[in-house]
Amino acid sequence: MAPIVTPQSSMAPTPLTAAGQQGVQLGIPPPQGGGSISLSLLLDFLIQKTYHELTVLAELLPRKMDIERKEEIVKFAHSTRQSFIRFLALVKWAGSAAKVDKCSDISAFLDHQSHLFVDTADMLSRMSRENLVNARLPNFCLPHAVDVLTLGQYKRLPTCIKEKIIPPDPITPQEKASVLGRLDQIIQHRLVTSQLPSQLSNLSIKEGRVKFHIPQEFEATLTLMEDNPAIPWRLLNIKILVQDPDTGEGKSLVHPMQVTYIHQLVQSRLFDDGKPLWDMYTCLHTFCQSLQLEVLHSQAQRLVRERWGEHVTVEKYIPGQSLTLAYWRAQNLNSTKKQEHYKVVVCIDNSDAAKPLQIIHNPTLDAENAGRICSTSIKCERLSIERLLVETILVRSRTKLGSLKQKLEKIHVDATVGGTPPLLYIPLTASSEDADDDIRVSIDLQTGMLEPSVAHCDDAMIDDIDISLTSDLSKLPNLLTKIRLTHCVEKCKTSIQTMPVSCSDSIPLIPLQPEHPLSKLSPTRLYVYLKKHSSYYVVVEFSPPRSEDVTKVTVRYHLLRVRPAHSFEISNLPQPAEGLPPIQQYQDTSRAFTP
Repeated sequence: MAPIVTPQSSMAPTPLTAAGQQGVQLGIPPPQGGGSISLSLLLDFLIQKTYHELTVLAELLPRKMDIERKEEIVKFAHSTRQSFIRFLALVKWAGSAAKVDKCSDISAFLDHQSHLFVDTADMLSRMSRENLVNARLPNFCLPHAVDVLTLGQYKRLPTCIKEKIIPPDPITPQEKASVLGRLDQIIQHRLVTSQLPSQLSNLSIKEGRVKFHIPQEFEATLTLMEDNPAIPWRLLNIKILVQDPDTGEGKSLVHPMQVTYIHQLVQSRLFDDGKPLWDMYTCLHTFCQSLQLEVLHSQAQRLVRERWGEHVTVEKYIPGQSLTLAYWRAQNLNSTKKQEHYKVVVCIDNSDAAKPLQIIHNPTLDAENAGRICSTSIKCERLSIERLLVETILVRSRTKLGSLKQKLEKIHVDATVGGTPPLLYIPLTASSEDADDDIRVSIDLQTGMLEPSVAHCDDAMIDDIDISLTSDLSKLPNLLTKIRLTHCVEKCKTSIQTMPVSCSDSIPLIPLQPEHPLSKLSPTRLYVYLKKHSSYYVVVEFSPPRSEDVTKVTVRYHLLRVRPAHSFEISNLPQPAEGLPPIQQYQDTSRAFTP
C-alpha cells in the first residue's frame, strides 16, 4: 500500500514542550517544512478507507466466481494488513519525535542569530561608506599654512600642478632641425648595422623617419624613439598600394580595421629580437600577395560573367597561393586530335627568396614571351587578369600561326605572319598590293579556332579552307588554285565596270560540239559583251599556271563572233543575264572564233 500524503491541516496539533516554549520566548521562528497531522485523524482515515474497500468488495464479490472471490479477499486482507503495519511503525516512531523537534528548534535559532550578525555587519559597512564619509575631518596641511601666513608665499606647490597651468617653453626651429638631423643619423646607423632585405632597398630618410616603398605592394614608415640599440623600431604608418582599377572603382581594397590589425601585428614583429625588418617585410609582402591574388580572382570571375562566358573558366583558386585559368576550351570539343589544355597559373615562386608572383603557362612558352607577359600584366601599375589573358592568347596565336606557316612551307605554299593581333597572310597574286589579294587567317581570341577570310568567296569555300587548315593540308593547294581563279574573275569584273561593256560568267549559246574550240577552254572564263559591237564577245580565259610560281594565273583573251539564232533553236535555252541582248539574236559560229 502506498504511503498516505495529506496536505497541511488547520487541525494539526502543535507540541508545547519546554524547548518549544523557550523557543517562542526567545523569538525563534517556527520550523519550516511540511504540515503535521494527528495520529487519531490518521487512524480515522485508515479505518474509513478499509471500510470503503470492504463495502465495495461486498458488492462486487457475489458476481464473481469462487476462485476470483478468494483472490480478491486475499488481496484485500494483504493490503489492509500492510497499511496497519505501516501505521504501527509510525506510532512507534512518534514516541521519539520530541527529540527531533528540539534539534530542529535549536538549528533554526542558530540560523536566525547568524542572519542577525550578517545584517549588522552589512549595515555598519554601508554606514562607513556612505553616511560617515561626509562626517570625517580633513588632514590639515599645517606646514603650508605656516608658510602662507608667515612668508606670504607658497613654495611647496607640486611641480605637476605648475606644469599643467604654465606651459613649457616651445622648441625652437633650430632645436627641432638639430634633433631631426641627429635622428636621421641614428636611423642610418641602425639600417647599416641591421640585416635588411634587398627588396627594402628603395627607401628614403627624412625628418626623423625612414620610408620603405615596395612598388605595387606597400609603403611603410618607421622611426626610432631614442639612440639605443635595444629600442625596437616604431611603425608609424602603413599604406597598401595594391589597387583594382577594373572592379574596385578606385576605392581602397583594405578596410581601416584591417589596416589597424596589420599595424599591430607588424609592430609586434618589430618588438621581437632577431631580424625585425625581415619579419616586417615578410608579413606585409605575404598579405599584399594574397590581396593581389584575390584581386585577380575577382577580375576573373567578372570577366567570365560579363564578357568571356564559357570560353574561360576559373579552374582552381587557393587563397593566398595560386589561381588557375583555363582558356581555349571550345577547340577541344569537336577535335579528333590529341586535346591540348591551355592554362595560365598565377602562383608564388617559392624558388626565389623574395617569393614574387610568377606566371606558369601550360603548354610552356619561351622565356622571352613569358617574361614580357609577366612584366606587362602582373609587375605593372595596373593589375589586370584580362591583360594577362589577352597577352597570353596573342602569344599563343602568334605561335600557332607560326607553326601553321611552317606546315604550309612544306607543301610549297608561301605565307607570312604579322600584325597585332597576329594574322597569317597567304598571297593570291604575285604582286599583292591590296588586302583583298590575300587569304587572311586569324585566330579567335576566345575559342582559339582558325578563322580564314577571303574576298569574293562564298561561305562554302571558306568552310572548305577552314577544314583543310585544321585537318587536311593536302587539299589546300587545289583550293588555293580555285580561289585564285575566282579572285581574278572578280577583279576583272571590277576593272571593266566603267567601260561600255557588260560581262557574264556564261551566255546562252546553242549546245556546242565536243570538237569546238570553245568547249576546250578552261571552265573559269568570263564573257565580255561589247555594246558597240553587238556581234562580238571577248572571252577571257583563266587557267592555272604552267610554271612553278603558283601565285600567277594564266590569262588568255579570245574574240567570239555570234549571229542571231532561229526560233526553233532556242526553245530550251535559259534566259540571258541582265544587260545582255535577247537570246534569239545569237548563235555560235566556229569560224568566227579567234584565239
